[in-house]
Amino acid sequence: MLNQSNSNLFNSILNFVNNSTNTNIFSAYIKTNVIEKLNNENKINQIIVRWEINDLVNNVSDLDLFQYCKIHNIKLFRNTRLHLKAIINNKNEVIFGSSNYTNNGMAIGDKFNFELNSDIQLLSSQDLFYLNRILKESEYIDDNKFEKIKNEVEKYKHLKINIPELPSEKSVIDKFLISQLPMSKSLESLYEFYKNGKFDTIENQNCFIHDLTLFDIDDFDMTFDSFIIFLTNRFNENIFIKTLKSFIKNERNSSLRYGGVVDWIHENTTTVPTPLNWEIKKMEIVNILYYWITTFDKEFKVTIPGQRSEVITYMPIK
Repeated sequence: MLNQSNSNLFNSILNFVNNSTNTNIFSAYIKTNVIEKLNNENKINQIIVRWEINDLVNNVSDLDLFQYCKIHNIKLFRNTRLHLKAIINNKNEVIFGSSNYTNNGMAIGDKFNFELNSDIQLLSSQDLFYLNRILKESEYIDDNKFEKIKNEVEKYKHLKINIPELPSEKSVIDKFLISQLPMSKSLESLYEFYKNGKFDTIENQNCFIHDLTLFDIDDFDMTFDSFIIFLTNRFNENIFIKTLKSFIKNERNSSLRYGGVVDWIHENTTTVPTPLNWEIKKMEIVNILYYWITTFDKEFKVTIPGQRSEVITYMPIK
């Protein structure tokens, strides 16, 4: 049965959220009280909303959403091209349709829109590419960006004029999010997924899609050698990677221990909440970075001096 407004629509989405480990919401319009009702077990991880200035001035979306997201560790992104409405969970299941995450869209209260949603049990890789690309092209909302948007809303709040839009523009903070780092542990497996869609687990599938999206790989006819050359160029252009490598070069002995890399990521990432050192280690971010850096830049080597942890060193080729 399809999810219908003023029938089973809201409860279907609420059950979907509560039965998931985490969820991501895409919606053109969002009201904070709807998110509060859906997030009763803190299962919402990311929200992507349109947040055009006109939307906020006309109260079809809430500025209050930003503070709610900060308090509940939800990453908030803005994309003024967004029109879709969908919620995706950690198992790559989705509920999607016409309903925005507003009171009228979710039929909360007596006044409601006629809406219709459906669900898919397992999204295809192509569908995941599409959603990941939207997220990649969205801007991360931090305090400074929020104040800029809020000031624009205040400027036009009491004026009845044609309001110019403030387009989504990614900034430096977006380039230092943890999501700007690679996630795949094997380039051979990444290429196998790229060519044949082969993966062992949903976690691996998500890692592969993340990396292909991150490095703008949309040509599916490359040989392995061409694939590696393309990835080499894209990876070494990544500002997060370039900044880390520059830091290593300027350290004593042009090297940095494993814990030092963890500390550097913790201090420099703009992801909020900032992942703790043990979380960075648990996600194997440094291990994956060692693998990618030494694969794509032959002037960096990883060694294990004595019984100590791995050290990455810049060793220029003469």
